Amino acid sequence: IISPLRIQNKLTYNIITIYLSILYILSFLICAANIPYFNHYFANINIMSLAWIENPKLMFGMIAEEKSFFVYFFVFLIVAALFIYLLNRLKKKILINNPYGKFSIKKIFANIGLSVLMLLLLFVGIRGRLAQKSPIRIGTAYFSPYAFPNQLGLNPVFVFMRSALDNKKEKSQQINLMDNETAIRMVQQYLNINPNANKTSPIQRHIKPDTTASKYNVVIVLMESMSAANLSRNGNTDGLAPNLDELANKSYYFNNFYSAGIHTFNGIFSSLYGYPALLNQHPMRSTLMNTYSGISHALSDNDYYTMFFITHDGQFDNAEGFLYNNGFNRVYSQKDYPANEVLSTLGVPDHYLFDFSIETMNNAYKNGKPFLSVILTASNHKPVIIPKNIDFTPRSTDKNNHINEYADWAVGKFIKDASQSEWFDNT
Repeated sequence: IISPLRIQNKLTYNIITIYLSILYILSFLICAANIPYFNHYFANINIMSLAWIENPKLMFGMIAEEKSFFVYFFVFLIVAALFIYLLNRLKKKILINNPYGKFSIKKIFANIGLSVLMLLLLFVGIRGRLAQKSPIRIGTAYFSPYAFPNQLGLNPVFVFMRSALDNKKEKSQQINLMDNETAIRMVQQYLNINPNANKTSPIQRHIKPDTTASKYNVVIVLMESMSAANLSRNGNTDGLAPNLDELANKSYYFNNFYSAGIHTFNGIFSSLYGYPALLNQHPMRSTLMNTYSGISHALSDNDYYTMFFITHDGQFDNAEGFLYNNGFNRVYSQKDYPANEVLSTLGVPDHYLFDFSIETMNNAYKNGKPFLSVILTASNHKPVIIPKNIDFTPRSTDKNNHINEYADWAVGKFIKDASQSEWFDNT
């Protein structure tokens, strides 16, 4: 802004210097405080660090009485002082040298164009990514099943500010549907839990198996937008899902089975971790990156290799970061597939995802470990795109039904192809 307008005013530069000094000093302070905070909590500093702000005497007293904190505070003072010195030196240099030179309309327009370009680059930097489905999130830094390296890539200032903004949202506030003690007592009663049997959790039950565990491979397919109403056994006469009908007829099939919610994250979160969905809550986007007990952790603890396959951008719904933080060794998403196979913002079609997962499971089987493989399809979701040059011919005259038929065809092909793999009979 200053460059195109050719502002050469000492007051303006003083205001800018003070503004930048305040912002950067606060940022340096957060980074310095993050070191002891991380050492204590094994988490980057966030809004929870201000949980005792209503009692500042106690809060600052605890900080001041810990002598080891003075090392970080001393480093902060040095960095802050050096930054202010360099910033003031730069300000004086600009004011003395007059970088704008003689007045020129051509130069002004050139400066305006350059400023617009820089603003666009700043916007991209703030957003963090060029991908359409999701900007940069806390989970973007999560790339492995190990907590420490995942958190190394997080900027403490970003984490703190993001947690503060999220905490202000009404939907992020804790929901108390009923009194906690009453809820615990009812669960103990319904599940016949002895409240005095275990001190770890008031609703924990000890399950003692009567046989040795059989380490079968486990494959879970979560189908986006697939409805029981498409099955002939539930009254559909259009023949939209013959493969799912065949599977249901020779498998365990639950007539009274209810969705945890209408969103993709509900399907992932509730199916794998057994927790219900709460209105206006997004459990996978939490800045604090909570860890939940579920099938992925249970099998990981029993030496399983755990995988999750997503058709599209893994950062959407913060899925990739959440899953790495919750028991999955490897998450495959759009970045792992060839660009020519990506057909829309939903990524690759179902049949390609299944083919990719089979090849990956074949390789995992060679390592000698049992595996958990969760596959999340997406073709049933709009935008509706049916791949070309595949061995699929829709039967329905209603084009709106073709995508349901394709999704069913992809499942049938998956089961047929998987049955040729060595691991199939132990799955």
